[in-house]
Amino acid sequence: MKKLSIILSVLLVIDVLACRFNVRDVGFVDLGSEKYRLLIFVPDGTSAAEVDSLKSIAYATYLESNVKAEVLTAGAAAKGYTCAGFHAAGKDFSVIRDILDHVYAKGKGAGPEKAVGTIMWNRGVVTALYSIEGIKTAHTKFGKRPLTGEQVRWGL
Repeated sequence: MKKLSIILSVLLVIDVLACRFNVRDVGFVDLGSEKYRLLIFVPDGTSAAEVDSLKSIAYATYLESNVKAEVLTAGAAAKGYTCAGFHAAGKDFSVIRDILDHVYAKGKGAGPEKAVGTIMWNRGVVTALYSIEGIKTAHTKFGKRPLTGEQVRWGL
């Protein structure tokens, strides 16, 4: 349970908004830098109405940002595409079940329960686990006291 509370203290659900100005921009002046591309793939059988709706939502979502979203069917766009995943989506993992049982069941979840188990939510859990393990490793070498950034990096 102690591990779970540490994981949850590190894992926060925060909405992140894309900013139209990137770190190269000085004084928040739009230098017209090229937009990032976000490719959204949908299954081949997706209706034209659904694709159009998704395009409209993506456009509105990223309108004032430096992100240009494109909606593509996976068919031709997926040719030659290779991808590797470092963790899976889903709720069939003991740590996810523990979070559901000990946090969400008590109404203390930080975010909608329907997000639990999605690839991005699980990525947050994995990131929290890496962070905790790095801190624990650093504590074994440097003692159980507040650590510097360099010591935590050593632990990771």
